[in-house]
Parts: sequence; C-alpha cells; structure tokens
Amino acid sequence: MSVDTELGVGLGLRLQIPPAAWGRLASICRTLEWVAVDLDRMELAVFLGTNCGRLMDEALTLIGDASEEVEQPLRRARALLAGLDARPPHQQRNIVQSLRELLQEVIPLSQLGAPLPNLPPVAQLVAPDKPDPAPPSSDDSPSEGPSAGAAVDGGDVSAPQKSTGTATKESKAASSAESPTSPPEPLPSESSEPSESLPSEPLPPELVPLGHEEATGLPVDTLDGVDEMLADRLGEVGIHTIADLMMRPPATHERVPLNAIRPGMEEGMFTVRSTIRSCCIRLSPFSRRWEVVLNGVDGAVLVCRWISSAPRGWETWNHDDQIGLIGQIELTEDGPVMYEAEPVGIDGRGSGLLPMYGLPGLDDAQLREIIAEALRDHTDRLLDPLPTPVLERYRLQPLSEALRDAHFPANNTGRGRLRLAFEELLLLQLGIIWRSGRGQPERGISHDISHKGVAQISAQHQVFLDNGQEAAFSQIRRDLVRPEPMTRLLQGDVGTGKGLVTLMSAAMVGESKLQVAMVGPDPLAVERRYLFAEGMLRSIGLVPLMVTEQLSHGQADAIRRGEAHVVFGTQRILANDVHWRRLGLVIVEERGELGTVMPQQLARSKGPRPDLLVTTAAPIPSSLAFTVFGEFDVSIVPATRQLRADGHIYDAPQRREAYAAALAHLEAGRQAFVVLPVRNGRDLLDPSDALNMAKALQAEAFPNQRIGIYCSPMSREERFRVFEDFQHRRIDILVCTTYIEDAPPLDNATVMIVEYADLHDMVRLHRLRGHIGRGIRPGQGLYILSDTPEDKARSLVEQVIHEQNGFRLAELDLQARGSRALLGERADELPDFNWADPPRDRQQLLRARAEAFNLIRLNPTLRRWPALVNAIRQRWGDWFGDTLPAAGKSRSS
Repeated sequence: MSVDTELGVGLGLRLQIPPAAWGRLASICRTLEWVAVDLDRMELAVFLGTNCGRLMDEALTLIGDASEEVEQPLRRARALLAGLDARPPHQQRNIVQSLRELLQEVIPLSQLGAPLPNLPPVAQLVAPDKPDPAPPSSDDSPSEGPSAGAAVDGGDVSAPQKSTGTATKESKAASSAESPTSPPEPLPSESSEPSESLPSEPLPPELVPLGHEEATGLPVDTLDGVDEMLADRLGEVGIHTIADLMMRPPATHERVPLNAIRPGMEEGMFTVRSTIRSCCIRLSPFSRRWEVVLNGVDGAVLVCRWISSAPRGWETWNHDDQIGLIGQIELTEDGPVMYEAEPVGIDGRGSGLLPMYGLPGLDDAQLREIIAEALRDHTDRLLDPLPTPVLERYRLQPLSEALRDAHFPANNTGRGRLRLAFEELLLLQLGIIWRSGRGQPERGISHDISHKGVAQISAQHQVFLDNGQEAAFSQIRRDLVRPEPMTRLLQGDVGTGKGLVTLMSAAMVGESKLQVAMVGPDPLAVERRYLFAEGMLRSIGLVPLMVTEQLSHGQADAIRRGEAHVVFGTQRILANDVHWRRLGLVIVEERGELGTVMPQQLARSKGPRPDLLVTTAAPIPSSLAFTVFGEFDVSIVPATRQLRADGHIYDAPQRREAYAAALAHLEAGRQAFVVLPVRNGRDLLDPSDALNMAKALQAEAFPNQRIGIYCSPMSREERFRVFEDFQHRRIDILVCTTYIEDAPPLDNATVMIVEYADLHDMVRLHRLRGHIGRGIRPGQGLYILSDTPEDKARSLVEQVIHEQNGFRLAELDLQARGSRALLGERADELPDFNWADPPRDRQQLLRARAEAFNLIRLNPTLRRWPALVNAIRQRWGDWFGDTLPAAGKSRSS
C-alpha cells in the first residue's frame, strides 16, 4: 500500500491502542527492524524473544479488550516470540520476518516516529553486497518491485536498507538531478514481491514447555496406543500425562544378542540388522499383514511379518534403508521368519539397548511402544528450559535429544540421562538458592582481617595449616572481607583438621573486636572444643567463655558487654534473650540431625546479619549436603594423609583374642582406647560400673597397664584431669564411651577396641577410627560384636573395615539408616529424583550447583530466564510449596 494509505490505516488503529501500549509495540518494531538490517545481528540479540515478549505482554495488558483486528495479530506475534530464543539462527530469521509482517498489520512502518523525509536512494539503508534490482519498466509507472536498495534474503523487506556503495555513477547523478520538491518514491510494502527471492523454510511449530496443557500436558490416553484399561494401570503408578510418561526413567537397559542373517542361522531371540530388500502390505479378505524382507549374506534373507498392527517406524522405511529388529527367529519351510518383531529404538534405527521399566502390571514392550510414540510426536515442540550458553558450556544435549537418548540410548555413555539429571539437579539448586534470597542485597559485616593472631598461634603452639586446610581457610577469609554475610558449609573426612580451620577463623574474627559463637551439638562436645581451644585463644589475648548449662547472669553480662570474645555453647547461646555486643561470626558443628542452625535464624531486625560457618564431624551424604544446605557455599578440606587403620571383627566368644592383639601394641609402648556404646544419648555404664570393668580388664587382660575411665556422668574437672593424664602418657588404656570422638587424636594411641560394634552406626565407627589412623604410625581397630549380632549389623561393620573413604561411607550409612536418622521429622522434606542419583552423579551435582550460583549472581530474580522459572515450578513446585518468590520479583518485593 502507499504511504498515504498506511498513514490512514495506522491512524485508525492507533485510536484503538493506548499511547503506552503503542510505545511498547513501536519499541518491538524498531528492534525487529534493527535486526533485519543485517541478519548477523541475530547473534548479538541473545535475548531478543525474551525482551520483546515482555514488552508484548505489557502491551496486551494495557490494550485490554481491543478489536479483533488489533488483538489477533498481536496474540500470534506473542506465540512466535515465546520460542524465538531457542531456535537455530536460520529459523530465527524466518520467525523475525513473520513477526514483522504481523506487526505491520497493527503499526505500519511509516507510523514509527515522524513522516519519512524525501531522501535520495543513496541515503536509504540497503543490505550489504546485494545487487540492485532491475529498473522500472517505464518512467511514468511506479515500481512494483523493491526500491533500489531493497534486500533479497528469503522474503520481503519492510524497511529501507543500508547502502553498500555499489550504486553506479549514473544512478547517483540521476538521483542528484531530481527536483527537491518531487514526491518520494513509494516504500516497498510488506506485501510487495521482490524481483528474486530465496526459498524460505516453513515456520517451525511453536515451542512449548514440558507439561504444556495443549501438548505434553495432555492425558496419556490421547496417545493412539493407550486404551482406557492401560490408562488406568498407568495412573496407578503415577503416570497421568504424556509428560509423566516421558519423564519416567527406565530401571535398566538390556541388550539382546546380535545375529547375522546368513544361511543356516539358528532359532532364538536375537537382534538383527540389515538393509530392506522390500516392504509391503499384504491384504486378504479379513485381515492385512505388514511384511519386510531383510538382506543377508550369501543370498540369505529374513522375512519379518506383523499381523496385529504396523511396526513403529513403518511409515519411514524405504528400500535399502538399514533397520534393526528384535524378535524370535523361527525356521520354516520357506526359510527364517520373524513374527511381531520389535524395532530397535524409536523407528528401527536405534542401538539395540532395550529400556526396561519394571512397573508393576505393565508390559515393557507395550510401554516402549507408547513412549516411542510420545517421543516421536511431541519432542519437536519441546522448549528447552536450559539457556543455550549452559548447554554449550557443559556440552549437554538439547532436551528433545536427551529424552530420546535416555529412553532409547545410542550407546552406553548415558548422555541423555546425564543431561536430564543435570537439569533436575540444576532446577532444584536454583529453586533453593532463589528461595533463600541469595544474590539479593543483604547487609553483612566486612571484617578487618589481620593475620597477627593466627601467626602467633602457629608460632607458640606449633600448629600449622596444611595445603588443604589453607585452601579452605582462604575461601573463608574472602567471605569475611565481603560486606555480604557468609553462608558456608565446611566439609571434610574425619581427621582432616576442620576444627583447626574453624578455630583459626574464630581467632581472626575475635582479633577484629567482634564476638564469635562456637555452637556444639551437646554439652560434652562443647567441653572438648573448649578444652582444645582455650589455651590458644588466651595466648593471643582473647577471652573464651564456656556455657554448657543454663546461662548465668554473669555470663550473660559478659556477652552483652563484649568481655567474652569467643563463646562456646549449645544452641542456647543463639536464643533471642541472649544479647551480644556485636556478634560477627557463628560457627556451628552439626551432628545427628542436620540443619539445626540456618541463616534465617541469624537475621537481625536491627544491625547486620553475622556470618555463618557450618561444619560436620564427618562427611554427610551429597543428597543432604546440597538440599539441606542447598543455599550454602561449600568448602571441602581434602585429606593430606591417608587413613591407615586395619580392622578385625571378633565375635563375643573371641573377646580374649581381641584383647591379646591390643596387648602387643601396649607392650611396644603404645596406648589404647576401649570404647563402649552410647544408647539413646546416655552412657551404658555409670562410673561405678566402668570402674568394675576397668578392674576386670586389669586383672584378666592388662595386668601391667595403667587404666583410666572417661564417661559423661563424671564431673567436668575429673574428665579434664583423666584426659590430660592420657595425653601425657600417665595412662596406657582409656576406658570410655563414644563421646571420646570429640577429643583431639593422639599419635601414640594406635589401637582401639570397640565393644558391641554392631550397636554403632557406620559414621560413628568411622569417626572413632579417625583417632587411630591419622597419626604417624598405622592404627588397628578391633571390633567385638554383641552376643547375638544381626547379619545386617555385621555386614555394616564389615563395610566400615573395607571402605575408608568417609564420603562413600556417608552414602552407605544413609542407605542403611534412612534419612530420618539424619534429619528427624524433616526427612519427609527430601526431594524424590527421577533421573538424578546424587551419590552416583556427584560431579554432575557439583557442576549444577556451581552453575546455579552463577545464574543467580547474574540475575538474582531469574527474570532473564522465564523458561527456567517455569521449569522450576513445573518440576519442583510441589516440593517447594508456596515458598518460592513470585517470578521476576525479589524476595523483599
């Protein structure tokens, strides 16, 4: 249409559109025109669809109930914008062209800004390196094709294009000779046809997220192969929609042996692969039969017949195509025949790995049929929630390929499952971090770091950090310097020196005139930590305070005045009625139930939030470390010295043999522990019983050895005195309970007798072993079972002996005791994974976690990635409940 006509149409439509909406639509048009000038700009417009889609949403909201003439093209344009960013470049160009045509119906180009001036053709913008079109047929008639600078690239153009300087001298002279008052040449309209054009691809289908109500969110019985009875059985195992079916992982994959098509081939269940000689449908009066003949060697052929229905992929099979089939080969008079064979993969071109789902009441072959149908019909429309840079950074398959490979893998690498596991873990980590408000501005304390106290402790007490401890300490120092509050989990195997790292951190913060709270799991653990740290802290001028029972008025006053620099206690010292002068750091040791102190509990209505450092006595399972502590940064202290502790199991009647083995170490000048279990938080023996046991041991097993007793009913002064005697070798054997695990290890104590070992859990046995296996000399653990041990308990003790890696033992302990033993009532909060297996996918979990923190740092509200937000809600919405913030809004908004 002419410029005047466009002006009229645009003015009419503009009266129906509010000015604010018109402005947003104009911004979209200008953006699309900027991209269309040079299609290489598409690579620079990474979030073109997201940004324009947001403006379109705002415009549609402002327009409200407009005429169909306005609303219909805008709705179609919004649908195209939804999947634009995920498309490959050549498809993006076609979509941009379609968007320009749709918006031209509402906002003609001539209506954007002031009327176009009368410019000569050389000043118009043309696409680079494009030949000029043929001149008009006559001077009197207007040109029906594109103007002199119009670009030809697979479709019409809607704006003047950039000049390349290829115009001839004659055309420039003719342009300059035109009268300045002559009317401008008509602009090429959106409907004008270029003189020559490249064939354009058809627009791809609109991409929609997994679970969309009009695609994979449809009921499973909408698939052709699902009848009402099968739909009911699927519903019983939690499969209600097509998305549920696609996201149900196979339990395992099996491979049927391969057999070549040759003369004299045997009968049996085999996989065959060959090219198609012929394929046809044979009709009879009452039935029809699908038949394929496969080529073999030396003129042999294999006939494959289907009577019930066509095999999957039939419509894509042609002469000389290579396919694979799995089925029972029967030898007949006419040669080998295979009836009702199953194509390998989705359409016969797979690897031959058969997915086995193991769902009760459901046949695996039937499941493979309907899953293949779902993958074939619906994966092309799936919108991948992961941003393209993430896929490229970790070399992950797109979602559609990953789903196909997870069910019908091309090989044994499992790339599809790993990609889906990464996505599942990433979405969970993103949701946890997003929910916690990480990345949002939060007021913390920027500490003035001084290394004077740490250096003084090292010089006076000859305590030094090894390389692994120093690396973790450096990460903590960097967090302390930042103005944002620290939220960090310190992990490491037993004996790696996590306690020394936390003590150095406390000394550094205390030296900067701020207070430190050292929170232990129970009063006895608090005592042991205080006993180990008191001398070091006092040597650099810091005042430690231990609170194991009710807080006295004097202790509360010392905390309030700031006279106590480092306070050791249980969670009681973090109660609201305890007033700190200026609390700068909270160090929490977790044991038993995890997650006892979380960052939200430290928030202050006035003043900055103190830094939080959480450590564990032993490694915790990965699935708990990255869910319970999902919003925490993680530091891992590696083991610089290998755990060297042999283990031997003795039944109750063999107790004398165990003590005889320990006596050999004692006679060589070593020391030993005799450890009794703790049940329900209490020692099994009181001091009088322990004394009687010590006398019996000295009379029957260790006549020439000095024996001491260490148990919780003893007074604090008595326990301190006994352990000090053991440290200085005034005692050879220490009869104690498992509370001894809180004490620092001694190099000379190389043997440990664990009574009733089957009554201990695996992690506790591993912690006890750390007292004898980290010294200069190798240790030996002697595990004496109870009178009637259970087979399972014996097996767990054997696993501890053979597995000395604490991280792997933590996973085994979780499987043995269950999550409730580690989380209590919060065990029900643990997520159920479809594709991910945290112990097996630990590296994937670490990558997903790092990427989640990276994305949150780039965009704390996740507003930049709406597909990620939708995927989090779709996958983990039930698990998070109502705790997730609104999309695109900060936690405080």
